[in-house]
Amino acid sequence: MSTEFSFQYRFHAAGQGVFASGTVYDDADDPFDWVVDCGSTNQSVLNPRIWDFKATVLSRQHLDLLCISHFDKDHVSGLGRLLSGLRVETIVIPYYTPLERLIIGSQQRRATGDYFEFLGNPVAYLLASSASIGKIIVVGGASTEFINEDIIQERPPGLTPGRLESKRQETDAAWTFESKEAIPLPGDSPIVDDPTQALAEAQGTALFVTEGSLRTYVARMGVASWEFLFFHKPIQRSAISQLKDKVGQYAARHFRRGLPDLSQALQSETLRKGIRAIFAETIPQPNDVNSTSLCVYSGPLPEALRSSITIEGPLRYRFRRFQFARYSVTSESPKCSILYTGDANLKRRPDRKELHDFLTKSRRRQISVFQVPHHGSRYNWTPGAELHFYQDWSVFCANDRLKRPGHPHNEVIADLLYRNPILVNAEDGWNWNGTVHFP
Repeated sequence: MSTEFSFQYRFHAAGQGVFASGTVYDDADDPFDWVVDCGSTNQSVLNPRIWDFKATVLSRQHLDLLCISHFDKDHVSGLGRLLSGLRVETIVIPYYTPLERLIIGSQQRRATGDYFEFLGNPVAYLLASSASIGKIIVVGGASTEFINEDIIQERPPGLTPGRLESKRQETDAAWTFESKEAIPLPGDSPIVDDPTQALAEAQGTALFVTEGSLRTYVARMGVASWEFLFFHKPIQRSAISQLKDKVGQYAARHFRRGLPDLSQALQSETLRKGIRAIFAETIPQPNDVNSTSLCVYSGPLPEALRSSITIEGPLRYRFRRFQFARYSVTSESPKCSILYTGDANLKRRPDRKELHDFLTKSRRRQISVFQVPHHGSRYNWTPGAELHFYQDWSVFCANDRLKRPGHPHNEVIADLLYRNPILVNAEDGWNWNGTVHFP
């Protein structure tokens, strides 16, 4: 007997930022819901989208999967509001050392204390912000070097035991999120410090780590139907080695009375400005650190027989630099998957090949919706890069009215004109609805 699953992909209107979500279900009363990134440079634009999403899609106050591609402010600034009151089954984040997070934070010219709290200790921040979390998977941490050589330490968790007990919550989820590549975090691992591990244990949250990229699948009542793949591209170690000594010496001079924790250090605009100058002098291409995003692939397992997918857009659509023609796709072979790229750098052919090989050609042929990396920046793209992704729609998440940074760039739009470019800005979000048939 054949089985039919319905799904929806959503890109919420967040302006200069990314807030994407999705749902797959065979029963409307019991969906599997996920979110990929939740941030914007303009919180007044993002906040109403978060509240609307939680009120309409997550009315059960339950999220099955949260994926964070990387730690730039415009991808994570809404996490606190999103997680407030939610039970989250699984969170997947990339690993960055404290030094790397210090460098990432220094690039943000306008940021809040809440964002610096996140950078100071991402795992502790997630634990403190949500109602409860089933498990957190740190991708790429197991093989990370320089773990014990960071110049500024993690920010220790600051929760009281009473608050810990109140966050415990049992759940009987019909959907399971499984992988053989994620292993339990060792108790003596420096990836997550001892206070944070104790906090996770007290709240009933399991911590896992992977050596590199991650393959997972989603099953309902023991039957697998959907998969998520996380492609991990680590920061170039040569770049971090060059920066470490210079940043360490500068921070030591700046804080002569002793180094504070990372979150407190980032509060200093003088320190951030100084590190930005060191970074620009040492690394010719700033994207080398900024563009190490997790690329997240989501779609049906290859056993699917056929699929259909239809786009839903705003009633008013400003064409301007965009050419939009295709409204639906029906395919005897499943062509309804989505690829989120965050701020990944797909400019260099070797980097694209690594992603291509990880996804495999069969999955790339299934991609229907493709999030264009880094809001359509020319520095993360090259003409013809889309030839091996086969997408039907190309999604640009950007505030096109901003003069700086000027995303999306005209060259990238021109290269994707025949791949139906879609603009998600501060006013307009887009949805895709579809069905998948299994034997």
